[in-house]
Amino acid sequence: NILAAAGLLEASDNAQSIIAKIEKFDARFVDLETGLYADVDSGAEVERENAPAGLASVKQFQQVYVYTPNGTPELYVLPVSGPGLWGPMYGFLVLEGDVNTVKGLSFYQHKETPGLGAKVELDSWKNLWKGKKAFAEAGNVNIVVGSKNIKNDAPKTDDGYIDGLSGATLTTAGVNDLIRFWLGKPGFAGFLNNLKAGGA
Repeated sequence: NILAAAGLLEASDNAQSIIAKIEKFDARFVDLETGLYADVDSGAEVERENAPAGLASVKQFQQVYVYTPNGTPELYVLPVSGPGLWGPMYGFLVLEGDVNTVKGLSFYQHKETPGLGAKVELDSWKNLWKGKKAFAEAGNVNIVVGSKNIKNDAPKTDDGYIDGLSGATLTTAGVNDLIRFWLGKPGFAGFLNNLKAGGA
């Protein structure tokens, strides 16, 4: 799932090549409170009370995956989750080394309606995310999923706009909300800002 989201999974891959690719990722925990890497394991995670994206709770420590094939981070794979129409959606948002350009988005678990909300799995829709800018120059979240007429304070710039899923308004709204949550202050904004400033 990580390789697929990062655009590194190929049809010709076998178990050996997949292992070789995944070994180029560093799995690290991020403390959402400080925006810094933390030396913890999954057992040390605690619940965090804020859930604008409709999440019941958010773990303070989130595991991210950093792709460092040559010693320098080239990709950051961030876990994202939030409510869809029929249940929670879980996926990965991948940012390039500039910590702003979207490399990909992939959902690996959801309960969306086949032929409608389940279109989140289509390559044609996932390809719309490539090259989009996660943040505007002012630092606010730049991504908007859905209609350019969406009624919120989000910008409607071409470099951050992704068409919604036809016939799947609630799934589209869920994706918009969860992406804006995880890129915002309650999510990974502090971590990403620290990376832009030179490290976390």
